[in-house]
Amino acid sequence: MKTYQEINEKIKNGTAVVLTAEEVSALSKSLSPKEIAQKVDVVTTATFGAMCSSGAFLNFGHSNPPIRMEKIELNGVKVSGGLAAVDTYVGATDCNPAVPAYGGAHIIEDLVNGKDITLEAWGKELIATQGNTSKLLSTKTVSTKPFCIIHATVIKIIT
Repeated sequence: MKTYQEINEKIKNGTAVVLTAEEVSALSKSLSPKEIAQKVDVVTTATFGAMCSSGAFLNFGHSNPPIRMEKIELNGVKVSGGLAAVDTYVGATDCNPAVPAYGGAHIIEDLVNGKDITLEAWGKELIATQGNTSKLLSTKTVSTKPFCIIHATVIKIIT
């Protein structure tokens, strides 16, 4: 059995054997599980079908006038609003019913790739004497965000 340290060392040295789950499945037709475990160091199981707990926390910075963003859409996808004045959580499985082929995972991918996203937010103005409802329309990229954390679910299967 290989240890984490041995596998990590192979990864650092660039000598690790890394296969997709699909490739390992194909190997299973000609090799036993023990032989596969001896030959393969890492099996990737990543998919664009994101897990429900994968997502990104974003902070947009204050607009002018400053508003508490209560309803937020990014590229037409409704995301969580009201976390804090200018924060949101984009769940990888968030979707736009009008365009079901585009959703939260696509927004996260666009942000990681430095693409512009359209931010639309509705909420109350933060100026105490006003309290008017305002709408904000802006284009953002990761480089224009003060703060961004991407959270991905990691599953370890140890046999």
